[in-house]
Amino acid sequence: MGLTVLRLWRGNGAMSRKLGLILASSLVATMATQADLQFSFTYADLGSSTGFYDPTDGQARRDALTGAAAALGSYFPAYNTTIDLAISSTGLSGGTLATANSFYPNSPSTGFLRTLVQEKILHPAGGDPNLSQPDASLAFNFAYSWGYSDSVSGSSYDFKYVTMHELVHTLGFGSFISASGQGGYLRTPGLADVWTVFDQFLADSAAGTHKLITADFTFDSTAAQLTQNPGVFFVGPNALAANAGKGIPIYSPAAFAAGSSMSHTDDSTYTGVDRLLMNATVNTGQQTRTLSSYETAILTDLGYAMVPEPEAMACWTAAGLVGLLGWRRVRVRQSRRA
Repeated sequence: MGLTVLRLWRGNGAMSRKLGLILASSLVATMATQADLQFSFTYADLGSSTGFYDPTDGQARRDALTGAAAALGSYFPAYNTTIDLAISSTGLSGGTLATANSFYPNSPSTGFLRTLVQEKILHPAGGDPNLSQPDASLAFNFAYSWGYSDSVSGSSYDFKYVTMHELVHTLGFGSFISASGQGGYLRTPGLADVWTVFDQFLADSAAGTHKLITADFTFDSTAAQLTQNPGVFFVGPNALAANAGKGIPIYSPAAFAAGSSMSHTDDSTYTGVDRLLMNATVNTGQQTRTLSSYETAILTDLGYAMVPEPEAMACWTAAGLVGLLGWRRVRVRQSRRA
């Protein structure tokens, strides 16, 4: 059983350069959900006998994907929006479980940016900012053992959990801040840059008095507590209210981990049965598939109108209680990235 690091949607560290994902030969499979926020999937391996169309596991994979997306969508009943996702099962390195990439519209030279997914949900009157192209992409590595049902064994990774985690990243849960303090355009620290809306609420103290990004969109080098385990906190007004006036600890381990640091809730704070969906690491076995009050507060600060826990999710949590009680982390030498 391996320790798995969930990878940020931002990929290899630089801001998305309007990534062109070409899926000309693919068809679109759209799922209908009870939630107003819906998801449309374009499968890159449609028509093949691999990945999501594997003759043995393909249907279970597609069902688990749509089920997990529907579960996340049920937290957002205020939106009658469909998010277009490109889905693939190739191109990942051996140590990667899954990745998500959020695309960005043509952006200004400085400021706090929203992903295309955020823009599409929060500003529907503006039309589809990405037209017929996907709003985001997800990729999965099926070289590892996955559990697709609502009961996942201790030797498999929880597919629905990983899917929900990666989808939340596409909603804007993630940072552009690098180890050196560079932003999305990788400008010299101290120069104005572009950052995510998430970055707007990061501070180096739980009180939220010293934010990492200044009002003129520069990284504040005097607030460079990026590796203090945790030295970074999310201090949006809803987050502070949810955590008794204190910022929510963000993953900032002693060794900066590109693609994980700054973009997850803190593993050393939220452990055991208190671990969160947006923690940076996950073990094999069944995991939580609900958003905590801390995570819904963060998403509310990002601009979303949410319900705290949909009725369907409460039933899902109860069904998986035995698996949650039996969870434990097993550390091994090699980490697997997601």
